[in-house]
Amino acid sequence: MAQAVFFVPLIAWLAVFGYSKLEWFNMIIAILGFYSLAVAIFNLLPIRPLDGATAWQLFPELLAERSRKVNRKPMYR
Repeated sequence: MAQAVFFVPLIAWLAVFGYSKLEWFNMIIAILGFYSLAVAIFNLLPIRPLDGATAWQLFPELLAERSRKVNRKPMYR
């Protein structure tokens, strides 16, 4: 999530306004924006020392919790 704080605004800026006339600003957008996206994707790989090993284990639990809430009957009659 911390990497998304960097790449979402920078890539959104690039999508809306495009590259600027300032070459150093374009370099910052390219390096920080796309590099942060690459680091976030790499970090979510399901390999033990990376955060993805823990994060991907949460999805089955979240889906099970959601199905329990959906299948719950109302308490009123």
